[in-house]
Amino acid sequence: MFAINKRVSSKDKLDAVLQELREQIRNGSIRPGEFLVSEAHLAKQYHLSKTTLRKVLADLEREGLIEKIPCIGNRVREIPAGRRSLKFYCYDVCYELPVYRRMIRTFQDSHPDVEIELIPLPNANYVQQVLDKIETGEQADLVLLSDDHFNYLEDTGKTDLLCRASSANDIYPKLLHMFSAKGELRAVPVVFSPIVYCCNSSIVPDSESLRLDSWNDLLRLSKELTKSDADGIKQQYGLAFTASPRRWLMFMHQNGGSFFGENGRPAFAEPAAVEAIQFFESLIHSNLISPYMQGDFRADRFLFENSKVALLLSSYFFMNELHSLPFKWDVLPFMPSDKQKSTLLIGSGIAVPARSEHRETALEFAEHMASESSQSYLKMNACSIPANRSVAENRSLVNHSIHPKHYHSFIDLLPYAVPIKDLGVGYRLLSEIGLEMLYVWMKLDTAADTCRRVQEKLLRPVYEQSLAATQNRMG
Repeated sequence: MFAINKRVSSKDKLDAVLQELREQIRNGSIRPGEFLVSEAHLAKQYHLSKTTLRKVLADLEREGLIEKIPCIGNRVREIPAGRRSLKFYCYDVCYELPVYRRMIRTFQDSHPDVEIELIPLPNANYVQQVLDKIETGEQADLVLLSDDHFNYLEDTGKTDLLCRASSANDIYPKLLHMFSAKGELRAVPVVFSPIVYCCNSSIVPDSESLRLDSWNDLLRLSKELTKSDADGIKQQYGLAFTASPRRWLMFMHQNGGSFFGENGRPAFAEPAAVEAIQFFESLIHSNLISPYMQGDFRADRFLFENSKVALLLSSYFFMNELHSLPFKWDVLPFMPSDKQKSTLLIGSGIAVPARSEHRETALEFAEHMASESSQSYLKMNACSIPANRSVAENRSLVNHSIHPKHYHSFIDLLPYAVPIKDLGVGYRLLSEIGLEMLYVWMKLDTAADTCRRVQEKLLRPVYEQSLAATQNRMG
């Protein structure tokens, strides 16, 4: 098991301490009227400088949680009558959380009678935790959803638990589609990313000169960048990735493969899909390139962060962790494909549960997060791509301290980027298919036999049910 080399910036540390003190006040550990311990004690407890600590206290004071009493200390304020307190649930692996906390404070500054509590939940089984809170009537006013989470809700018929959302101006149409069900927007898109290749610029210094048009080009470069010592011990790999659906589905689509054909019949056992699965499996098991990272999804990233991998198949979300690395890195300004240009599109949005007692305020906040000013702030402080088209494509909005040289290369990829929901299978069926694919990744079966089994075992029943339903409607 890898010990993840998690680099914590001073900004992240400040936000973590702020969140901890905020939680202690909100949950009553420090009660209204009580004083915080001395600033010297807090600075020592949290290993902060006095200057950084005072920034934390200033934020708590601005949020109305404490008041500074001259020559005495910092006292927890009474919660004013009529103040609306909203609970905003998010998954704890969200890369944008520090930025979202500051965006929340901006909203609260303009709405002094509103308090929004950002509550991270464990990513494991996150969407079910959220559903449990909504369905049991526990307070849940705002929910952060990835496209995966939304696909689950749509597949299980649960999107009616969410309010209809208003489309903010200039949001990418593909993102509106990503978070819509039955033609109605149910979550406001905030950020997105295509699946891309990140490169370690100390290993690949001139990425623009690379010729990566096809899978063969990718294979060739990966082999060239894989290095071993005299004893055959690998010193670095050319390419790393995880075998998640967000990776192998991209290769399938690039080869023109699909789960169902144009006539609606199962097509997963056709050559286009089988060839793509075979190529992906060959990447996994080649001794010259990527090791297969099964289990902890952070393993390939750990290798990349420690200069043991030249290329990493990942996303703009992951790039939020790279700004403090001791080497330069970039996103490749192209996507090697086979029969057709393609990549997958992923994203996240904010939904408002229909049972929330603060629906109007929550919807206003969701729109605030998608506003041009908020999206501009997000872009300048994160690598994740804003959902607002004009902000995302504004090349003057660049922060060179965190954005890679080819940050805006996503613009050329977007016309070919496909949301997973458009690949023809629902969340639960895709999960079952993913388990069957383990036979291939673990070399327990051939790609052809596995694809044929998936087609007959999982896809054909879906086709036959759809065919029967159509015949019944026609009478």
